[in-house]
Amino acid sequence: MEGNAFLLKCGSKNEPTTIELATLACREPARLLGILQGYDKYLDVLRKLADELPQLKRDKELFKQMKRSKFLLGTKVIAASKENRNSRQGDSMSGDDFEDEEMEDAPIKQWQLEVASNIVVVSIEELLPFVVMTTNR
Repeated sequence: MEGNAFLLKCGSKNEPTTIELATLACREPARLLGILQGYDKYLDVLRKLADELPQLKRDKELFKQMKRSKFLLGTKVIAASKENRNSRQGDSMSGDDFEDEEMEDAPIKQWQLEVASNIVVVSIEELLPFVVMTTNR
């Protein structure tokens, strides 16, 4: 407590500013992801940056860097193929056959850091006509 009080009196902060956070995310996204230890916390940081977008846009150089950097999280859903199933079965530590069969049919959700221009935003409303069409066949 005393050390924290001293540091705060010397000008230290409790948390980084939005600009500092965006700069770190752009320059070292994998490191930030590792520090946060998971995609959920990283997504929270991205939400915070999105909330402060007008402030971030004022820093034109940073905003250009945000457009070029692979700091956004994207997901890719990969259909379960025989190769994917075999690799997952090798990784599985469970001896339960039912669980293995269930895993065989489950698609794989893969997270990756990506640049904004390579990400497509898909909302459930956009998928709804497709889902309705395929269920009527």
